[in-house]
Amino acid sequence: MGGIMNVIAVWLGTAGLFVSDGQTSFFIDPYMSRVSVFSVFSGKRLIPNDKAVEECLAILKVQSAQAVFVGHSHFDHLMDAPVFAKKTGAMIIGSESTAKAARGTSVSEDKVRVIKNGDTVNIGAFSVRFIEGAHGPAFFGRIPYQGAIDKPLVPPAKASDYKLGGFYGIVVSHPQGTFIHHGSAGWIDGMYDGIKADAVFLCIAGRNDTIGLIEQTALRTSAKTVIPIHYDWFFSPLDKSVKLVPGVKMDDFIGSMLLSAPDVEVRFVAPMKAFEVFR
Repeated sequence: MGGIMNVIAVWLGTAGLFVSDGQTSFFIDPYMSRVSVFSVFSGKRLIPNDKAVEECLAILKVQSAQAVFVGHSHFDHLMDAPVFAKKTGAMIIGSESTAKAARGTSVSEDKVRVIKNGDTVNIGAFSVRFIEGAHGPAFFGRIPYQGAIDKPLVPPAKASDYKLGGFYGIVVSHPQGTFIHHGSAGWIDGMYDGIKADAVFLCIAGRNDTIGLIEQTALRTSAKTVIPIHYDWFFSPLDKSVKLVPGVKMDDFIGSMLLSAPDVEVRFVAPMKAFEVFR
């Protein structure tokens, strides 16, 4: 993917993204292992699937990347991030909990960066800012696996060992435009005040207030496009025909967008297919 090009993204399933402008490439929350629901809820120790990561990189034709950004530290956002970092030479960037997981998988210390609310990371032409928010009530009205990872996390580890570690919305700016990666369906009121975006990659599973979610993300930022993510059943292999998470209520989401944000495009993208973010 060398040379100058428009900013492209590839949705990797769940909240995962690959982003590149032809000169600088990075991942956000990449998760390809997609362990079974039984493994998660039975407390089985989970092993990142190196082969699945390698197959992903082969499809993307990616050998190197500059960064792996992690918005929060649940297993379906963090577990594969150190594997992606080590296989591409990327720096892994996120909360102290994310850093603990990176160190537990022997990512070298010079490839680990801890961020705080409001921190900005500049890579190539991209400026990446972390905005503190709140995780949505994903499991039966409750936020799962709360708390922080307090020591190096060495796989195999239980899903419950991947503590939340705080939630951050990720604001990515580039000369071509700005997009937001909002990897959970919760928020802090006004977290994006003063921020304008062209597009929002928006988690829509596990929400309990669809209108509120739209208002706090797409409408607050005057976004032109919302790209739904993290609505697929991430306990089975990723397929072209995306299987929905039970209870995602897709019709409700689309209807709420039409009602509260009729001028905003809802753009569904196919998994593992590159598309231009700004058009």
